[in-house]
Amino acid sequence: MVDANKTTERILTTGLAMAGTALVAQLAYPGVTRWLNAARPGAVGIFQCHNGSEARTIAREGVIYLPEDYSTREEWPLVIFLHGSGERGHDPSRLRHKYSVFSVIPEQIPLDAVVAAPQCLEGHYWQADDVLHFVDRIADSYRIDPKRVSLIGYSMGSYGVWSVAASDPDRFAAIVAIAGGGDTALAERAAETPSWMFHGEQDQVVSVVESKAMAKALREAGGSPKLSLLPSGGHFICREVVSSSQLWGWLLEQAK
Repeated sequence: MVDANKTTERILTTGLAMAGTALVAQLAYPGVTRWLNAARPGAVGIFQCHNGSEARTIAREGVIYLPEDYSTREEWPLVIFLHGSGERGHDPSRLRHKYSVFSVIPEQIPLDAVVAAPQCLEGHYWQADDVLHFVDRIADSYRIDPKRVSLIGYSMGSYGVWSVAASDPDRFAAIVAIAGGGDTALAERAAETPSWMFHGEQDQVVSVVESKAMAKALREAGGSPKLSLLPSGGHFICREVVSSSQLWGWLLEQAK
């Protein structure tokens, strides 16, 4: 009977210890995961976009890339990427999709710039105020050159970058819009910002007419937009466009 009691006691003690270890691991897991996924020079990591009360339409976590020699310079260009409708949600890993700048950065293109992407929540579209808050958060947290902040948008993100640029026209050095369009009523406020649009002429999701109309409105407002049409391109041209060293060379030359 004594041996049986001791055995029962050992089982209970072992069980409690295992339960305690599991509880500690469960509580520590989010912190460990955040540490493992944190932004580090030369890699893409997770960035805490806001504290939960500062934005209505973007998730708490976004994605950010820091150049490998990030610590060697006081200021870096900043590129903000706004994704398309298919990447909405609460999972920042979706922002590394093939329809994203992170499909080529940094493995294919080790860019000399900080690149950051918020994630739009499901059921929402890009709202300028929330994106501008995200830009402020990045600028306050990292070594950013305020004269070299640019926007890239794909599909739904294309409409977003025009809205954001028009909301603060003195802030952005350049705009890149891929396979999307924009509200032509915003053209007057965005006309002075250098811009480059890309669109597949076979796009069955967003008609090439959208980019042509935006380019026309910008020219009529006094701007000089670049428009590159891909004769055989469909809607899913993002990776092809962001793989262009010519695009990145042009973008990083721009400054306010």
